[in-house]
Amino acid sequence: MTCKRAPHIAVAMAILTMTLAAGRPSVAGELPRARPDQVGLDEAKLQEAGALFRRAVEQKEIAGAVLLVARHGKVAYLEAIGKQDAEAGVAMSPATIFRIASMSKPITSTAAMILAEEGGSSCRIRSRSICPSSAS
Repeated sequence: MTCKRAPHIAVAMAILTMTLAAGRPSVAGELPRARPDQVGLDEAKLQEAGALFRRAVEQKEIAGAVLLVARHGKVAYLEAIGKQDAEAGVAMSPATIFRIASMSKPITSTAAMILAEEGGSSCRIRSRSICPSSAS
């Protein structure tokens, strides 16, 4: 693996880590805070992301969301939007625990696409070359 691929693999690993750490609601509270510009992020773009999710809540496309963007080990943006339980009217909070199920396929697919994009793997490999019993 070359150094050029490392950032993309890091993104895939970050997705996996966030998925596995989803049961730890205090992770954001443990990280130091920074202004977006201090870690090389555009605050206006982060606000746009928040506005996108607020619109989705207003249009009842989603009940709520928690947005957290961290860079260089520092939280640059954290916002809880909407309700964690719309029927009961319970507001979303940064400590809300989300149930995440069936994430192995999207994570594996994302990692495979990153590898293919970087030339580390080919999507054109026939399955029978990997598993001869699939030829029949």
